[in-house]
Parts: sequence; structure tokens; C-alpha cells
Amino acid sequence: MKLYSQVKEVIKITIQQKIDMALAYSVNVTKKDIADKLGVTPSAFGQRLKTGKFTQSELETIASVLERV
Repeated sequence: MKLYSQVKEVIKITIQQKIDMALAYSVNVTKKDIADKLGVTPSAFGQRLKTGKFTQSELETIASVLERV
């Protein structure tokens, strides 16, 4: 039996959900830390999270901040 035939639905996860999950696992990193590293205010970062619009470079920066844990 093929594994993929057992999957009934695909759950899509947004960028915001991925970052929120990563933050939940990181003890010492906050959204403010990420905003500071990106050079934006926490409020602006929150807005960007809602839209999910980040450049490849910004996503790499976010990943590097989250990897410091």
C-alpha cells in the first residue's frame, strides 16, 4: 500500500504559523529579537507576519535568528 494514498487532506501552513511554531520551541528568541535583526519595529514585523510577505534574504535572517537557540 502506498503511503500517499492514505493521506486524506493536505494541511497548508502559512509563514506566520511556521515562525510562530519556531518561536514556541525557542526559549530565548522573541518576535522583537527578529524585528530588531530585520531593522524594523515589532509592530511592522507583526504586520509583515500577517501578510507573509518576506524576501528570501529576510527569511534567511529570520532563520539565522531562530537557529541561535
